Amino acid sequence: MFTFGSLLILRRKYLRKQLLARTMKFSVLQQGPDESRLGNLSELWKDSEKIGDFQTPLCLLYSRAGSIPHLTNEVLQYLNKPIIPVVFPLPSIVGLIEPAKKYGHGIGKFVGLEEYPVYISVQDPVEPAPSGYNDKSGISVWSTGGRVRLNVDQFMAAVESFRPAFYQVLCDSDTPQDSSRKRLTHSVERSLVHLDKCLEKHLRSDKLKNTAVFGSVVGGFSPDARKKSAMQTVLRPVDGFVIDGFHWNNSDLGLLNTFEQMLPILKETVTLLPSDKPRVLHGVLPPDMILEAIKCGIDLFDASYAFAVTERGGALMVPVSIGNSPGNILIKDGLKPLNSHFKYEIDLKNEIYREDFSPILEGCACYTCRQFSKAYIHHLLNTSEMLAFVLLMLHNLHNFLSFFSIIRELISKGELDKLQF
Repeated sequence: MFTFGSLLILRRKYLRKQLLARTMKFSVLQQGPDESRLGNLSELWKDSEKIGDFQTPLCLLYSRAGSIPHLTNEVLQYLNKPIIPVVFPLPSIVGLIEPAKKYGHGIGKFVGLEEYPVYISVQDPVEPAPSGYNDKSGISVWSTGGRVRLNVDQFMAAVESFRPAFYQVLCDSDTPQDSSRKRLTHSVERSLVHLDKCLEKHLRSDKLKNTAVFGSVVGGFSPDARKKSAMQTVLRPVDGFVIDGFHWNNSDLGLLNTFEQMLPILKETVTLLPSDKPRVLHGVLPPDMILEAIKCGIDLFDASYAFAVTERGGALMVPVSIGNSPGNILIKDGLKPLNSHFKYEIDLKNEIYREDFSPILEGCACYTCRQFSKAYIHHLLNTSEMLAFVLLMLHNLHNFLSFFSIIRELISKGELDKLQF
């Protein structure tokens, strides 16, 4: 770990580079009655081109192996939503490091998503990462071909090949709920060492001069470890923070059991972070948990929840308008279970939809709801047609992103308390 003097030198290098570079900016436009806030993320760059402003709280698109799951780039245009950043989890693109390097124009253009700002996360919020494979010299990620171990040099070489608009620095977030004090200490210390080394290489890289760096706040479910990680990470010249290491492992039941225990730790952690930098929380988070995290001050999430619902043949029924619009769920009344074990979706494989010729959600403006019925998608699911998942993904992404639009609108009006589950 760097000494205090070394950190001052690192910060001076960072400030000098900021004078020459064009990197991401964040400002708070409006503060809610709790810690929720309406923010503006600006000056994201891809190569030498500036991408427009993005208001937060914001849901980033989720990708796998360089594409939005189930959607070709042409079909993605049917989403009919503004361009937003895309999360590229490192495990699913680690095999593209050398091809992207040879291509020389970044991962976004390489996979045909050049219009979208790229954000690289260390782990995949959907796929579980086996525990016990990190050490002081490197971090393990799990691709379709098995375990890939990356040290700082390899990781930063990958980042230079991918040229993202912003990225999460290499970290050790392997902290299950039952982690020992020793494991938590290693998580915090190793993450800080990796951060310092990555920052040194980042500041020397001409290819990353317009790229923003996000440090990771780790420490599992230990308030003390979280506090140490947050206070030390804040001292480093980072552009934002990823609250990592809750180790949910893609388990709906595990998430429900741990979220209530995580929430007070999340609240306390966020109070230690500066208000002028964005905060990210990854995970397959349903709407009620997202709302609670926003009230803690989280700004950026990912759309992995919409993907997870699609994978099990579900259709999201999250509020997409304020007031009594036809077919939409009144915000003040909250959401009710809709013929499903899960609270915010319907299971279109269920036989009750066999002759239901209404759209998934009356009044929904997505392509799927405008063109197809529940009965048709039910038929596609039960005959194992790929089109079922294409149509569900279009609807679920549209519905989930619209939910975030509602949240931003309510914060701007000072009425977020109307949104209750």
